[in-house]
Amino acid sequence: MNKKNISFHLISILAIGVSAKCISLISRMILTRFLGQEAIGIYSLVNPILVLILTLSSFSLPTAVATLISKGEGKAKTIIYSAFTIVVLLSLFLMFLLLLLSDLISNEILFNSKTEACIIASLFIIPLTSISAIIKGYFLGSNEIELASYSQVFEEAGRLLFILLCSYLFTNASVEAKASFAVFALGVGEIFQISSMLFFCKRTYKSKLCAFIKTKNIPFQSNELIKISFPLTIAKLIGSLTYCLEPIIFTHLMSNNSFSSSYIAIEYGIINSYVMPLLLIPSFISLSLSNYLLPNIGKCMKEKNYIKARTILLKILIISLTIGIIISCIFMFFGETILNIVYGEEIGLSYLRKITFFFIIYYIETPIITALSVCSLSSKSLFSTIVSSIIRIVSLIIFIPKFHVMGIAISTLLSIYVDVSLNFFFLNAFFKRNNVKLIF
Repeated sequence: MNKKNISFHLISILAIGVSAKCISLISRMILTRFLGQEAIGIYSLVNPILVLILTLSSFSLPTAVATLISKGEGKAKTIIYSAFTIVVLLSLFLMFLLLLLSDLISNEILFNSKTEACIIASLFIIPLTSISAIIKGYFLGSNEIELASYSQVFEEAGRLLFILLCSYLFTNASVEAKASFAVFALGVGEIFQISSMLFFCKRTYKSKLCAFIKTKNIPFQSNELIKISFPLTIAKLIGSLTYCLEPIIFTHLMSNNSFSSSYIAIEYGIINSYVMPLLLIPSFISLSLSNYLLPNIGKCMKEKNYIKARTILLKILIISLTIGIIISCIFMFFGETILNIVYGEEIGLSYLRKITFFFIIYYIETPIITALSVCSLSSKSLFSTIVSSIIRIVSLIIFIPKFHVMGIAISTLLSIYVDVSLNFFFLNAFFKRNNVKLIF
């Protein structure tokens, strides 16, 4: 693929990503108006636990599937069959466990009984998210990046339709029910994503799918999958556990300062459902570019073409960083207008302006982690995650009593800077070992 085709391909992927994000923003605008501050706060309190469960259920197998297929290692049927078997068994176990512990989590850990309905609603999306991710990983590994990107558009569209339906039919629903609808919307989006990938894939893939279904006695071989997925999962698990501890630490420390549960939920909702989603808007660019990065660098690693791999990686990092800077400038100078357009109010404006420029480095985190995975350096990513997670937990305990909800933002930024710095150091060392300078 020449430079002109690469540039066109990247622009095409970014355009699809922009379309998906626009639909996502519309969904959020409608959702925040439908839910209200307390329901958003409840959803925000449950979300870290949901992220933890989804991390466990997927076991980072989508990345492992994409990596193995992009490198041409092993038979696709065996890889897909083994990955599906693992995620289905994990999903069933975690669904049962979450159902069993829902009352304990809501009343004894989050100190908010209204979160229980939201936790139970999470059962619906666990298997859907895992299956969708495996299918997407297969297409990414097969270099069908545009198909995987288009599926995000359908995912967001499905979510939007469900939110519109709920906002029309259940206007007077309880706070707990509204928060549960927000969780159900995630599952509906996954159904749309799975359907779109299977429906719009090339005829050759449909033939392969039919052949796969008819094939009997497919061998179960998990060694290569687990070799890649295990360190990634441990890294994500540590990150998810840290994220899961965040609302627990926040609610405990704020409760000790005599704040009410409703106030705590609202404040947590402001930072996690108003401010952070806006700051994460450019992350779709990083994700889309990472989807491009994975199969292409995988191919370079297979051919031992480290110069080309470096060129692709640096181009991705520069694009991600540049767009992040532009969007941060927009948030700084037009944050008030954006908050009014998206949420219908200026809530969280001061937080947004305080942290927007510090957040820029986050936009290169995903491409760097993806590159580490393809270069078989997942263990290095694990080390970085452990260090950054410890720093995040310690800083939460230090800063929340003094800065309240801003303590969450400070701890998040500290952990991101540590994680990105360490991962970049390991990636640079890898290229130097192969006689190619990444930057220095």
